[in-house]
Amino acid sequence: MKTKRVIIYMSILILLVAAFTFCAVNADAAEETSSTCGETLNWTYNPEDNSLVIYGSGAIADYARGEYPWSVYAEEVTSLVFTVDLTYIPDYAFENMPIDDIYIPDGVTHIGYSAFAGTALKNLRLSRNLEYIGAYAFARTALQSVDIPDTVIKLGNGAFSSCKNLESVRIGSGVEKIPNSCFKGCSRLQSITIPDTVTEILESAFWECSLLSEVDFGSSVEKIGTNAFKGCDFEKLILPDSLIEIGGYAFSECTDLISVTFGKNVQTLYGGAFSDCTRLSVVTLNDGLKKLIGSAFDGCTKLKSLTVPESVEQFVYDKYGWSIEELYVNSAFAIAEMVKEWDITEFKALKYVYFACDKTEGISCINMSKSVANVYTKRGVSYYEYNLQDGKEFPFSHTLEQSFDEYGHFDVCSVCGYESNDDRHEYVDYKIVRFSTPFRRGLKQDICECGYATTVVLPILKISPVITVVVLVVLAASVAGLVLAVKKKRSKTKNVCDQ
Repeated sequence: MKTKRVIIYMSILILLVAAFTFCAVNADAAEETSSTCGETLNWTYNPEDNSLVIYGSGAIADYARGEYPWSVYAEEVTSLVFTVDLTYIPDYAFENMPIDDIYIPDGVTHIGYSAFAGTALKNLRLSRNLEYIGAYAFARTALQSVDIPDTVIKLGNGAFSSCKNLESVRIGSGVEKIPNSCFKGCSRLQSITIPDTVTEILESAFWECSLLSEVDFGSSVEKIGTNAFKGCDFEKLILPDSLIEIGGYAFSECTDLISVTFGKNVQTLYGGAFSDCTRLSVVTLNDGLKKLIGSAFDGCTKLKSLTVPESVEQFVYDKYGWSIEELYVNSAFAIAEMVKEWDITEFKALKYVYFACDKTEGISCINMSKSVANVYTKRGVSYYEYNLQDGKEFPFSHTLEQSFDEYGHFDVCSVCGYESNDDRHEYVDYKIVRFSTPFRRGLKQDICECGYATTVVLPILKISPVITVVVLVVLAASVAGLVLAVKKKRSKTKNVCDQ
């Protein structure tokens, strides 16, 4: 009997505890629609219109990702309202909410990492006193236009990346760097104006902006980073005079690009910078360029001619070949002590090399592709042609050997200071010892700049059949005329004697 009473009492106690717990949970759930979110800030959620209101003053407190007091309603909030005294919006605060319109009050100076990322945001009005926009703050939203205030001095990486509806952007004059991936994947963006305060456009900043065809670079951009404008829609590029460095693949895969003109201060052009620009046919490099990486124009199948300016000190080649058929090289290598060997064997399509100078003391050897047929050197105003396929000697400078082997390689002259075969000299002058005739070989003495001389047998002078016939006809006519003249003279003499 006692046992039954104990069981009954325990059952009643359990029911009472359960009922109390249920009421407490319901009470807490009701309280969660409104509470504090900062020292002097509160929030409230209205399920009737799915609105979230942040009111009070100061900064929203930092919470862990997904643990904001309103996070339970994150998928339901379609309207977000701030009071004018708000100053700080932390990381992840409203990430992935289906809100489409936001007015950020002028008191806000900081928007944190991914604060509005993934929202349905279409219309945005930023604070006129905003200073900081965190990384990915508005990434993956439906924004159509952005006006970044002049007060903003720091943009985070990917701040507006993958905003596929973004068509219009104004970057404020306080920004000094366009950060990594800032507008990457904004596939509807067609034009951009870079303010004069910006000095660097960093890695992948406008990568995959496939409709971007117009860029005003401003007057201060010094560096364009790796992949910065990869895959954009340019047809013509005129790079600013302020630009110093172009990163690897910066303009790669711009398949509509036809011409590029460099500003006068570009010093470094990295590998792949304009690779796979399949319509690119005109490139004007600046005289201040110092370092040129060989794969900069890899895959530019319509680029057939390139002039290397005299300022270049490093001409570096890698495993990628170019489609270039004509290469013009000025005198940079003559004065660059660091340039000792020049290798263009990867230029599989190269046919003609023009050295627009005769000063090449800095080079000790050159390796050329087997495809090279002719080399030209300029002395004064004229170019001298050397057909490598015919095995002709290639006179260059005093310290270089002028004979090419089957790989297009030449060594240095032994008499001029380097050990080599005796027949390898720079023959810069010659003397005809005996002229060739159709009946006898001629002799020529080739004279090296160092003084060494060698005798070369010249071929018999060949006369074409037409010329031979003409000569024979003329000769026959001359002989016939001579015979007639002699007969006539004899006839006159006979007549005189008869008289």
